[in-house]
Amino acid sequence: MKKISTFLISFVSFFLFSCGSTRQIPSWVTPDWTTAFPNSRFLAQRGVAESAETAKTEALSQLSQYIRTNVNANITTSVTHMERNKKVTDSALIQTDVAIQSNVELFGVEYTVPFHVKSEKRWYCVAYINRERAWTQYVPKIELAKNLFYSFYNSARVEGEPFFIMSDYKNAWEHGKEFLTTLEYGRLIHPDRERMYAADRAKLAEIPVKIDNERRQIAIQLNIQGDYNGIITTALENAFKKSGLTVSKKGNYMADVEIKPNSDGKSPLAVYPEIDLKLTASSGQTVYSYKDRLSERTVAYSLETAQKKAYPVFARQIEENIYNDLSKTRAEH
Repeated sequence: MKKISTFLISFVSFFLFSCGSTRQIPSWVTPDWTTAFPNSRFLAQRGVAESAETAKTEALSQLSQYIRTNVNANITTSVTHMERNKKVTDSALIQTDVAIQSNVELFGVEYTVPFHVKSEKRWYCVAYINRERAWTQYVPKIELAKNLFYSFYNSARVEGEPFFIMSDYKNAWEHGKEFLTTLEYGRLIHPDRERMYAADRAKLAEIPVKIDNERRQIAIQLNIQGDYNGIITTALENAFKKSGLTVSKKGNYMADVEIKPNSDGKSPLAVYPEIDLKLTASSGQTVYSYKDRLSERTVAYSLETAQKKAYPVFARQIEENIYNDLSKTRAEH
């Protein structure tokens, strides 16, 4: 019995040794490792490190960097092409969009079992994405971004007031860039499948022109009470013009503006200027309103001196806030 046990142990040891010594090196460990993951079916990157876990982490990092770099480059190219070739005049659409950065969320990542090459004292691992499986997982994300884009796009199409149409298209443009991000990732995952969204890309590309078309129908006439040396007037003109809107003495939109110094005390006195602006279309509909107050306390021995010191500060605040309002959000109405 003892001889049999000894024989079995020796046989098993020999068998395991034989298997270990003839272990075949996977094709994805060799120099031409990409043949194991053809580009037509996979996105893949390889990690090599001194431990199995580090090799796996390195593979994922390489894959993530590859995808992020390609998606960002494609988004930047697409947005820049849309804006520059559509003769967009609104600086809000041009200034920041060409520097879009996308935080890409990886979908459907799989890994090979890390392999150790004893002669090199290194571990190999491949992180890969099966294009078909990843596309199936990713489509709901594309559809969610698409629906959000169309919520504003369709709202603009049924709206009758040019100012609100312009605002809706601007919101569609902002959300459209998020939609574009998902499409670029989708294109990288599965170019053939992503082509089904070609019509949606075309609609997104038309938006800068649609914004300009509505903007050209808007001319703003300023009716300002309580300004000092035209300081606030200049700030308002700058804010509207930077947003691509026309300021005219015979505009079809009236901006009624009241400015109050809100002085407190006598000698010295302090001022806390405030503004109340209401923009009204020729139809009588209020399309935009803005109220603000300078919180900074300005002290002087005369009202004129206090206004001279406070109004330039307040003007910069007004110009920035109104420009941001008109550039990126739908006005309250």
